[in-house]
Amino acid sequence: MTYKEPDFDADRIPPNVIDHFYRSFLAFPGQAIVVENATPLPDVLEQARIVTFSGSGARPGFFPARPSTANRN
Repeated sequence: MTYKEPDFDADRIPPNVIDHFYRSFLAFPGQAIVVENATPLPDVLEQARIVTFSGSGARPGFFPARPSTANRN
């Protein structure tokens, strides 16, 4: 077995493909869940309903938090 350094240029997605990916959801009639760390373009953000999972705050994660065991009877 040998190790080969990744070819980052070959693995990189062109920015226009990413832009079109996000814009394609603006015409999508249903709901979609996109797990991504990149922020969509401003025009997409203005038109789409986006829920950001931040790790804290109003929506900390995809699944609701479990109730605290201290609150159980």
